[in-house]
Amino acid sequence: MIRINLVPAEILAKTKEKELLFRAALAGAAACLFLIFVSWLHYFQMTKEESLLSDAQAKLKKLEVIVKEVDQLESESKAIRSRLGVISALIKGRTYYPYFMSDFVRSVPFDIQVKNLGTIGGGSQASPLKLNISAEASTQDDIAEWMSRLKASGRFSNINLGAITRKGSEEKTYNFTLTSVYTSNIR
Repeated sequence: MIRINLVPAEILAKTKEKELLFRAALAGAAACLFLIFVSWLHYFQMTKEESLLSDAQAKLKKLEVIVKEVDQLESESKAIRSRLGVISALIKGRTYYPYFMSDFVRSVPFDIQVKNLGTIGGGSQASPLKLNISAEASTQDDIAEWMSRLKASGRFSNINLGAITRKGSEEKTYNFTLTSVYTSNIR
């Protein structure tokens, strides 16, 4: 059987052309829909990330406030610890001078008269007590004995004897100055 196509070739070509155009339009529409969908996904992801960022920034602001409070509390704590350290040093140092006077009196020989005793310093391990002493002795041997007693006690250091002057022609008394540093064993 023979088939004969009675439709002219021009009409067939136009129909084929229309069909190709329709397919191209359909493919273009599908591509546009795909691009719109991908763009929508990116937009949705971007809004999600922006909301996460704003939430994180809000949490950061709250944490910054907390950090400021913690820093303030730490500085207050440090100030309180410092005051407490001063108070405990004062309490420990309260007995410093009685111990010093006890050690000092034990070191002075019987024939020496202390005329003036000056102290400089805080009376602690960090700042030992510096002594400036002016005294009078009957003999030079008494001065030497006192210096050896100071050294032997272990609490007096940097013992320096100043000028010794003789007072009176008949009375043999010697005036002298002495400097030293006293360190207690109080902790």
